[in-house]
Amino acid sequence: MYSQKFNSTNNISSADDCSLRSPRTCPRLIDDKEVEDPGEQPSSGDGVRNGLAMRSAFPRFMQLPPELRHQIWHFYCPDLSVKARVLAFTFQESEPPSDGSDDYDPDFLTTSFTLASQTKSLRAMLSTHHESRSIAVRIYPDELALDMGSRRAIFRFRKESDVVLMNLLLDMYIPPDFATQVQNLAIGRVWNYYDDDGGFFFNEDMVAVVPLLQGIFPNIKRLYNLWDVKADPTASVGH
Repeated sequence: MYSQKFNSTNNISSADDCSLRSPRTCPRLIDDKEVEDPGEQPSSGDGVRNGLAMRSAFPRFMQLPPELRHQIWHFYCPDLSVKARVLAFTFQESEPPSDGSDDYDPDFLTTSFTLASQTKSLRAMLSTHHESRSIAVRIYPDELALDMGSRRAIFRFRKESDVVLMNLLLDMYIPPDFATQVQNLAIGRVWNYYDDDGGFFFNEDMVAVVPLLQGIFPNIKRLYNLWDVKADPTASVGH
């Protein structure tokens, strides 16, 4: 990887809290707000499972000293202590509307499947309790907005240090509330269908599309290029 710094004076726009409105095959990486329903009662079929959950529960957790609770949350969620993260996003083919309309984006930006595992503990903190959520939001105050067809979702991150990683298709739609939030961008490959030479850029050729990347991500400060690893399969190991 190499990095190139840019100066930007554009204002950063913030995303609104959103939620997914229907299940998808892609990872559910929405920033869930705490949902509590004290009146909800378990069904009889869940008796055994709920009994096991009760035995493993610790209802007096909030009676612990605040400093100890804070330390426990940090032990549970490593993301609270890391200096920076690499967050991989990808493009996914969307489903055509049920009414047969052609007015939709055939591809949309979404999270990679590795990101689901990477952010599992942080997402749990965002949806478990108002105290855990406040800790997570304080450390990750910024939002990336994903517009996935008719559904929207937000992804919590820290734009000053987190790096957004993707292979980019320059003619694909990227939500403005996503693009304007990115300050650190890592690109593997770029496809530009409007280029006369084939529109495929990677490694040292990436310099040619830097102006285009600045147009898409107006507040970018650092650009990283992820180079392909070249290995000689015939080389003898240790010689």
